[in-house]
Amino acid sequence: MKWFLQNISNRVAFAARNPRYALEAVIREFVLADERFLAKITGVSAKRVRSYLDEPINTPCFADHLRQAQELFRRLSVESADLFAKKVLNQYAAVRALAPDVVVETGIANGVSSAYLLLALQKNGRGSLHSIGLADPAYLPPGKSPGWLVPDWLRPGWQIHIGDARTILPELLRRLGKIWNFHSR
Repeated sequence: MKWFLQNISNRVAFAARNPRYALEAVIREFVLADERFLAKITGVSAKRVRSYLDEPINTPCFADHLRQAQELFRRLSVESADLFAKKVLNQYAAVRALAPDVVVETGIANGVSSAYLLLALQKNGRGSLHSIGLADPAYLPPGKSPGWLVPDWLRPGWQIHIGDARTILPELLRRLGKIWNFHSR
């Protein structure tokens, strides 16, 4: 419960510093703007997209893992991406709706997006994730490697490529061939 209250406190403080952004976010939630946008591009109903957005926090082992990671970030005083941000939930919902065979992401850092993408692929029962990123210690807790936040049970089907995406991505895309093979739900 403490992590929840801290998360709320952080969000309220952010909203106070950024009132216009906060108001726009509330309006977007109220009118289901993200859900309608994802429904339009995926062919899945907005109601179904909304259900996808709720899945990660309703997956107990995943939600517990995120809470533990959040505590670690706090103890180490390390800045991290918001582990429960709508941005990463939208990525999750898009992967759930499109059910791709292959997902390629650039930028790994701690692995917040990677963890969500891998959970989506697991729930789809298909697909693999290729993550490209730099092992930049400025974005990692001491002694941690890129993607450390991804739990072991989500790592099958995940390939990490360490290096500059400008160099790795063209060759990876050539090797993978067609990556736009979606199985819409």
